[in-house]
Amino acid sequence: MAKTDFTKINLGDLQGNILRGHGRNYTANLFVKFGTDLVKTKALLGFIRTKVTSQTQQDADRAAFKATGVIDLPFHSLYLTSKAYDVLSVTTKPVDPKFRAGMAASQNTLSDPVATSWDPPFKPDLHALILIGNDREDKLDQLVSQMIGQINTAGATLLGTERGRVLRNARGDGIEHFGYVDGRSQPLFFQDDIDGEAAHGGTDLWNPDFDAFNTALVADPQGVDTRSLGTYFIFRKLEQNVRRFKEMESALAESLQLESDDAEIAGAMAVGRFEDGTPVTLQNSEGMIHPIPNNFNYKSDASGSRCPFHGHIRKMNPRNQPSDDIRIMARRGIPFGKRDADLADMPESGVGLLFMACNIDISRQFEFVQQSWANNDSFPAGGTGKDPIIGQPGFAIPATAQKWPKAWGDAARVPCAFTPFVRMRGGEYFFAPSLSGITRLAT
Repeated sequence: MAKTDFTKINLGDLQGNILRGHGRNYTANLFVKFGTDLVKTKALLGFIRTKVTSQTQQDADRAAFKATGVIDLPFHSLYLTSKAYDVLSVTTKPVDPKFRAGMAASQNTLSDPVATSWDPPFKPDLHALILIGNDREDKLDQLVSQMIGQINTAGATLLGTERGRVLRNARGDGIEHFGYVDGRSQPLFFQDDIDGEAAHGGTDLWNPDFDAFNTALVADPQGVDTRSLGTYFIFRKLEQNVRRFKEMESALAESLQLESDDAEIAGAMAVGRFEDGTPVTLQNSEGMIHPIPNNFNYKSDASGSRCPFHGHIRKMNPRNQPSDDIRIMARRGIPFGKRDADLADMPESGVGLLFMACNIDISRQFEFVQQSWANNDSFPAGGTGKDPIIGQPGFAIPATAQKWPKAWGDAARVPCAFTPFVRMRGGEYFFAPSLSGITRLAT
């Protein structure tokens, strides 16, 4: 039985994309500053409310897609900053102090670039993020045009738009721009998802069954009742330097004296998985797919001789259940930027990940993981080094070079500074109100 008590959730009042990813291949993230006319601003919120996809509707769309294969199913969601509640003259707003302060206030905690250098959408007067998704890019364009028309009518300002598009490998698995399968290890809340995981690999070594109330769901102070829920929504634009990553992959392989096909293990040790998703802690070559393994932990690799302690997926999810479960986040990210169809190009900028995650406590979850795990040279042991993928500050040579197994399973270590490849270009903390909460804010 799922840990989440669904009798305490009004799924028709809950926005989609929280308990399950929305699943669309194309997205547009519209960043909006409200105008000075409160009546028009509330009218804009009222229009958005008619478009927002509830969890109930998302599940119905999912079932329809499975039954018919129809791919023209729009998705909308709305996320508000703390300043949006101030503009709306709302005194009762979400209480998380990090949400109220905003992401820029955590610059030192997160080792982020100064906020004045962030990309244009992420300005101090940012009030709302409207996420629109569709499986057809032309249909998405139509939905975006409609929404921009409403934004203009309300006297609001579109600060910028960030487009997302799913990347897939030849087998159809979602990947990120460095070429590795991504998003595999997610907390699951619905019983059918949990049953599917159990049937395709098991859940005895790592159980993805999480309680949504300890992971993603919090009360919406503007909701109609106690079953009206929302989430704190983290958004970060992370730009990836693909060329530098691939060059450093080759340099690491050379340092480890790896040649030919054996060189692939260099990148696998940095990410924690081979490109096809095979966990490097389980074997020294790719091939464990269909489905991509997720039922594993690191107890048999306690010395880090197969997957180093600094391997990205090990840093971000040590799989020490139940002690680390309170840090787990439901991630809803999507790649951005256009690539050659075969991904043979190696861009140095303009591509990356629109990182998104649902939290109940920003300090306990996102900020702790970024500061105390990813950015911490001494986690989980002294001399480990930063996460080679998302450790910040981006594009800065680390003080501690990561130490790599001389060979897979070898106790000997070879130092090599494997970073930096990812630059944080801006972000913000939002709250995803319930649908009844949006209705109340709009009246």
